[in-house]
Amino acid sequence: MRAVSVDIAVLWLMIESFGWALTRDEENNVEVYNITSRAVRIIYSSTPSDRLLRFQHHQRISSSEELLRYIRKRQPGGMMKVEFVRQGKREEVQVKERPRAAMKRAVVLSSGGLDSTVAAAEARAAGYQLFLLSVNYGQRHAVELTRVPAIAKALGAVRTLEITVDLRAIGGSALTDVMVVPKDRTGEEIGAGIPPTYVPARNTLFLALALGWAEVLLADTIYIGANILDYSGYPDCRPEFLTAFEALARVGTKAGIEGRDLRVEAPLLRMTKADIIRRGIALKAPLELTHSCYDPDQQGRACGCCDSCLLRRKGFAEAGVSDSVIYRSAASRC
Repeated sequence: MRAVSVDIAVLWLMIESFGWALTRDEENNVEVYNITSRAVRIIYSSTPSDRLLRFQHHQRISSSEELLRYIRKRQPGGMMKVEFVRQGKREEVQVKERPRAAMKRAVVLSSGGLDSTVAAAEARAAGYQLFLLSVNYGQRHAVELTRVPAIAKALGAVRTLEITVDLRAIGGSALTDVMVVPKDRTGEEIGAGIPPTYVPARNTLFLALALGWAEVLLADTIYIGANILDYSGYPDCRPEFLTAFEALARVGTKAGIEGRDLRVEAPLLRMTKADIIRRGIALKAPLELTHSCYDPDQQGRACGCCDSCLLRRKGFAEAGVSDSVIYRSAASRC
């Protein structure tokens, strides 16, 4: 049996040109393929020693791009060993994915809020395909998550994913517990100490989920809308935290062990809210679709005086831009 290495496009040309078919090797329990000139039906089974997939899967594939997406999704690392049978002869082919600039991917933590949306726009401007990850953690302002699909569409995201991790079981925050959300605080009060709206280990959990998805997608970057100017009291928005998480990713993942470093990008880290808004407008980010309020009413209207609302209102005022957010009437606002 001769073994060759080919690029994904070459493999597809071989499939289309010759109608190669891969049959099951009962003795070694390797991959099973049935390939025609127009489509590929995959039945995949393998042994752990081959570092291949450990389950059976059926899927019809009709183009080289679809086959590439299948390899990337099902076998991170861009390498797949296949054994073809053509005219009674077996030929082993190692499919190698060739890195392409157009294929670079980023997982973006997307809450439906202002900062994460501008961070996603930054990733798009940097040439990344966007994969938006949202987390329903039992937050009192879960209405923010309803904004993500429209934001994803506006930014041209490839895919969105929402994961549920109910942090109400832990509590300890005004966003997940019975604690009161602070209202009408001054800028000095907002920036002093760790606020009651801090959710214990939230960004650690979010980044861990994003890291896992990034490994599967072969993405090399995670974008997060962390900011230390407006929220200086949040320990998991500091640059040293983000740097430490990158170090964790290098030692705690398959990608890191294999030398594929994953970066955590926080492009808004040292920007004021006004600067973030100006940058969002420059990047054509859909700011009008975002939600910021920590304590909205049942209709989803912003309270206008929680820390997040105050920072948003101040930012738009300083940027000299009108905001489309609907606030409750002055009589019942707070």
